[in-house]
Amino acid sequence: MKTSGTAILALGLVFALTAACRGDNSDEPFIASDELKARIMEAIRPPGKILHIKGRVGEPDWIDENPHTFEIWLDGDSDRFRTETRRQWPEGSAVHVAVGVGWEATAYDSEANQVDKQSIPTEYHARLRDPAGYRVAYLWALAMADEWRVLEEKAEGDRTIVVIEARGVEGRDVDPGTIPVTVVELDKDTLWPIRQSDRNILPGGQIEEGAVCLFDVVELLSPEGLPDDLFSPEAVESLYMNMEEKLQEATSQGFTLYWVGERYVPDTGGSALVLRDLGVRQSDPRWVSLTYSPESEWITSVIMREGTGSWSPNVAGGLGGYTSSDVAVRGVTGVLHTSHAGLGSPFPSHSLVLLLGGTTIELATVPMVKDGQDVNAFNDPEALLSLAEALVVAE
Repeated sequence: MKTSGTAILALGLVFALTAACRGDNSDEPFIASDELKARIMEAIRPPGKILHIKGRVGEPDWIDENPHTFEIWLDGDSDRFRTETRRQWPEGSAVHVAVGVGWEATAYDSEANQVDKQSIPTEYHARLRDPAGYRVAYLWALAMADEWRVLEEKAEGDRTIVVIEARGVEGRDVDPGTIPVTVVELDKDTLWPIRQSDRNILPGGQIEEGAVCLFDVVELLSPEGLPDDLFSPEAVESLYMNMEEKLQEATSQGFTLYWVGERYVPDTGGSALVLRDLGVRQSDPRWVSLTYSPESEWITSVIMREGTGSWSPNVAGGLGGYTSSDVAVRGVTGVLHTSHAGLGSPFPSHSLVLLLGGTTIELATVPMVKDGQDVNAFNDPEALLSLAEALVVAE
């Protein structure tokens, strides 16, 4: 397990939102009300209850059918909190879990399979007021902005919404002269979040739209109905999986899994491939992905995707399309897909799909361009065919 004592600025959720603004040149003074800030922070800690929040993150005016989702739990009787974010892609998924107890946080990232222990920097304590502000995006924005003001109060159904704009939010990765701004909408009665939207004001005055965060569920829960280890740092640490545990999970998905071992040396010589990661897609169509890269570099060279269904070939030339042809491999007929050059590279990518028993296997590659050359030796039809011949059952 990898651990780090360095506090890494993790704004909001791991897949944190970018910045936002109104997009005008108003010279009206900003109103920073310490009383309102204090009330907003108090609202997240209802005595004797757990404030539970669920939401989605997407682009402006559009939420993907597989959006980034998040959940937050805030303990009303202590300074404990828990955040979880989930991202879904066609090739797999990732989850980030963080638990905070006081100003100490423990976080697990499934994509890196890494656990980090962090001490929230003392210079943030006074401004944040609450440790949860370090991980909850809208709280961070309101606490760490250079300026903020109430833009308006508006009616929506049977509730009144307070709209707050925060400019110059600290920690945003923007170019010099760019102003990051966040707009947060809160229910006036509860001061709980409804919506957050982001933009950047570029030096020339142009508006760069950012992400939109929708808070779908904000509710109070009783502590008695929740798991005992919900706020446990040790429970977060236990999520770490070594390669043996990952392989065990991957081989228990109900189909025969194939691989070329943890290290593969081509018969023709050249750089060896090393297994860097194993991932299991949890939603249909289910599959397992195995990521291999050169022994000397952590750059993806080959991705093996295996399952019982079918899917679009994982070639990187989607903008220009691809061509397909039948090939003979391991006594069966496979399909070789070759992309047209695209996505910023003059080189094509390749994908070989074959069916062994009841397992669909795809070997996919992409170019690795250095000094104008594709240095990925496996981004080649013959290399993929040789790799397919070397596949063995992963026990």
